[in-house]
Amino acid sequence: MALNPYTEIAVGTQHFQLLERFTVILYDKTSALEHVDETRKELFCQKGKTMEALPPTQDALLQHYDIHGYPPREEPQLRPPHLQTAQQSGTLA
Repeated sequence: MALNPYTEIAVGTQHFQLLERFTVILYDKTSALEHVDETRKELFCQKGKTMEALPPTQDALLQHYDIHGYPPREEPQLRPPHLQTAQQSGTLA
């Protein structure tokens, strides 16, 4: 992903597996699980977490990456600010 930020990922690819594992660690630092769906089940059933404290489903994670995972296609065109000199602004006589 770092070499090509526009890499498309799909469930089961190495990149998606890394993304899943990272998400699992975000929600449960001590978990040895690899998949978000397994982690959801463990956190909800065995640890009594609320729905808000559960990681996204695998499909939701993939959809979120598709929408927000790509960097912008082009850099915004920013113009440098126009700065006046002290003489132009009238602060110096």
